[in-house]
Amino acid sequence: MFVVFDPNGVSRPYQLQSSSSSRAVKAVQGVSAITSEQAIDPNPQKRTPNPYQKLEIEQPVKRLLYARDLMSSPIVTLQNTDTIADAQAIFNERRYRHIPVLNDESKIVGILSDRDLMRFISKSHSEVFPKDIGKEPIRAVMKTNVLSAGLETTIHTIAQVMFDEHIGALPIIDEQFSLLGLVTRSDILRGLLRHGPIELWG
Repeated sequence: MFVVFDPNGVSRPYQLQSSSSSRAVKAVQGVSAITSEQAIDPNPQKRTPNPYQKLEIEQPVKRLLYARDLMSSPIVTLQNTDTIADAQAIFNERRYRHIPVLNDESKIVGILSDRDLMRFISKSHSEVFPKDIGKEPIRAVMKTNVLSAGLETTIHTIAQVMFDEHIGALPIIDEQFSLLGLVTRSDILRGLLRHGPIELWG
């Protein structure tokens, strides 16, 4: 399930685009890989067997991971009435890359990235943080029409949508559209390291 939230917190369904990148790569049946040792050994029958080969245990492949398995939760959020200075303080303190923005009804109305914030600040052409810029509401900087995903969305599908839409983070919501967590590119890479090997192609 994917949902897009507009600046007023109103949601609408997101239609998943078909993509050739989502196709599973099927292994060629009946063909085994030739190792470098096999390629140069003229008498493979006379090779001394490797006793450690018997100790090798094939790791089980976890076919699918879901958003609920990898999302960061709980997460820090901003209110749409917060200022640029408020957001800058959180980015500096927490070292986050993306922060969802909520309205007074706790509905998602935007998302702010450290890159967008720095780009906005750089327009002042000053190394000193200007007070007038700091007092600007984050509504002037945040991205709107925020794409969000449900708890049971597969990481493969999330990765595909991130690639197709050129985004680095997806808020994760429940059936009532309440914010539960956030999945970022870093979370996906971290999941590969912690849970690998992972077969992302369902």
